[in-house]
Amino acid sequence: MLNGSGRADGTEMSQNVNRKLIVRLLLAWIVHSILIGAALFFLEAKKIDAYVVTLATEESRGFITGDRDDLNSADPLRQE
Repeated sequence: MLNGSGRADGTEMSQNVNRKLIVRLLLAWIVHSILIGAALFFLEAKKIDAYVVTLATEESRGFITGDRDDLNSADPLRQE
């Protein structure tokens, strides 16, 4: 509210400052949460990719060592 000299009184000004401060803190919190979440998602996705590559490599070793003779066989029903 304006007092006789045309200036806002102290309580209205402090309420405006408090409201601006709360809005700015809320926006900063949201931005930081999004950035941290994106960074953690990226790091965890890289870990999962590395884990999947390791699993695929281990599984493919079975084809290289044990089943190669069967795959190269001319007789598909050959059992040794």
